[in-house]
Amino acid sequence: MPFKSPARRAFLALLLILAWMPPAGAATAVADNAALVARAHDQIKNERFVEGLASAREAARKNPQDYKAAYYVALASLALGRFDDADIAVARARALAPDSARDSIDHLQANIKARRESLGTLQAADAALAEGLVGKAARLYDQAWNADRADSQPGFKAADLYANRLGQPVDAARILRVLVADPKTSGAADAQLSRIATPLREAAAKSIALGDQSHGEQRRKLYRDAVVADPDSIDGYQKLAAAAAKDGDGDDLKLALKDMSARGRLDLALFNAPEFGPWLADSRFQQWMTDLVGASTLAKVLEDVAAEKERQKEIADAWVWKDDSWYDTRSEPENRSLEREQDRCDGRIERVSSRVKSAKSFECECSWTNHPAYGDYPRCRLTWTENTLLH
Repeated sequence: MPFKSPARRAFLALLLILAWMPPAGAATAVADNAALVARAHDQIKNERFVEGLASAREAARKNPQDYKAAYYVALASLALGRFDDADIAVARARALAPDSARDSIDHLQANIKARRESLGTLQAADAALAEGLVGKAARLYDQAWNADRADSQPGFKAADLYANRLGQPVDAARILRVLVADPKTSGAADAQLSRIATPLREAAAKSIALGDQSHGEQRRKLYRDAVVADPDSIDGYQKLAAAAAKDGDGDDLKLALKDMSARGRLDLALFNAPEFGPWLADSRFQQWMTDLVGASTLAKVLEDVAAEKERQKEIADAWVWKDDSWYDTRSEPENRSLEREQDRCDGRIERVSSRVKSAKSFECECSWTNHPAYGDYPRCRLTWTENTLLH
């Protein structure tokens, strides 16, 4: 089977370049054989594979010790789909070649194996699809593409079946996102990804909702599924990071943080959540964070976390008695009410009365107070006469 796809042709060109580079210290080819080897190289480069095979075989016949001649016999045989001939020729080339030429030969040997496996799987996929076994066909096209990614067509076929016949947009996207990264296939792959964008977002939202109701590894798996479905789901990444931090899973935590950072979507306020506290106190994690965000940003994160911790402490003390005072800094400014807090303070008097042995009177004094961080808020002070003893 000739090299029809642009990707295969590019790989063929690479193999030709590797083979044509003379190994350092190697002897020059016999003069009357060099022209045949050069001719085989040019013919294969121009996809005249039958002629290239004939020239390479003639060169190998004239000089059986010429590893390049055997190499081009293997390369032309591969391009024509003659895998058995290619295997025999590449094995001979490897046996004859100096160590400095082994890398290019190993590349060719691996490609022959991959192409053989891919073709067999591709034929099985075609047969399965003809029988109506769509799920099996999609799986086999997927396998064929993974065996030989130089040929994008099995990947596109698998993605099409996953997306349009099997209702598996996440599996389709897994393939298409790889194909998008290749300039030769990016246009077609991006178009297919655009068509399944809505199902992918819906799949991500469903996984997040299920994750919110789960715990432990199952919860993290669902959040991982969400970001695989929709890599732009920052909510999914943040929830995965928070769940991993809480569960003590450093791998998932670092995965989520790195992916958010790579997309320029890492919100440093995320670290204010209490589950990140133990991680940020760990020197090894701090070193990793330095690699992630830089030393100065990490210092700012630690400073903000300390400030948030103090703020949370103050919030925890709000709506309670402290130094005989009652105050509200937890409500949003527009929801704060002096009258409501006066009523709460009066209710506090009734509860305090049950805890004292004697008292002549209680009194609530409420007024607005200003705080640089919280703005205006109501503050009440409960006073009582001497001789009052609280339990």
